[in-house]
Amino acid sequence: MAETVVLLLSIFAFVTTTQGQSCSKPTGGPNMSLKGDDILKDSFADQTTVSFGCNSGYTVDEGLPSITCNAGSWTTLTLTCKRKSCGALAHLDNGAIDYQDGISFGDKAVITCNPGYRLVGKGVLNCLDSGWDARFPTCDAVECVTPEDVKDATFSPNKESYRYGEVVTYKCSAGLSNKGSLKLTCSDEGKFDFPPPTCVKVNCEEPVNGLLEFVEGSRPPYGHRATVTVACPQGYKLEGQSGTLTCTIDNTWSPEIPTCKSDGNSLGIGLGVTAGVILVGAVVVYMLFRKRSKRRSSAGSTLLAVKMRK
Repeated sequence: MAETVVLLLSIFAFVTTTQGQSCSKPTGGPNMSLKGDDILKDSFADQTTVSFGCNSGYTVDEGLPSITCNAGSWTTLTLTCKRKSCGALAHLDNGAIDYQDGISFGDKAVITCNPGYRLVGKGVLNCLDSGWDARFPTCDAVECVTPEDVKDATFSPNKESYRYGEVVTYKCSAGLSNKGSLKLTCSDEGKFDFPPPTCVKVNCEEPVNGLLEFVEGSRPPYGHRATVTVACPQGYKLEGQSGTLTCTIDNTWSPEIPTCKSDGNSLGIGLGVTAGVILVGAVVVYMLFRKRSKRRSSAGSTLLAVKMRK
């Protein structure tokens, strides 16, 4: 009888102790937290029920959010959380959207426009808890404004604006040459790729001077791109890059006008010519001297014969 009483008292004490045992703060799964004021508590009484909620940017995937403290232990939490989806953006005309990692919380969408179009709005959109963080951008056509007028020139087509890739062509008045490109193209930056040209009168100086001799090419006046080939006389050689010159837009010849320099043989030629002249002169003098001497000798002989006859 006494043993039975002791056993019953032990069982009662165990049940009483177990039923009164509290639970420590429970730990949830990834990307979730305790809801309400329970997040501030460190201990929970037996039979207390608490709930978990998914963190910002996450939503319920599956399972139940509540667990109960039962004799010092929590029941099994079945709740799981997944990242929220911002959903795909609308179709972007004249551009492309690159979802580098996806369309869920924390991901980014990178916006690029096709050539000839410019981005209006943010180029990078972030997926937040509330959705994409900015308004949907657009790709607007790039336009260039009418280029400047140029003195002594016209251009076509002449209109208020030009789309990407359109070309404007300038034309200088008769007798003038362009300094700069005659064709301007509207770039993807919204401006023409070159500044407008200028129209100038080109007249290069006479390249044939000194010892230089004209070989072939243009005749004066020498306008833009006129070409002339020059050379040096015998016994001289060109000192410069080339004998063919081109008149540039800056009124100068390219390459520079060369000069003539003795090739080293002209002195020998000159001495040879001089020696030849002297030799010829000497021969002529000698022949004249001999002819005169013969005349004198003949005259003397005749005079002597006359005297002897007398």
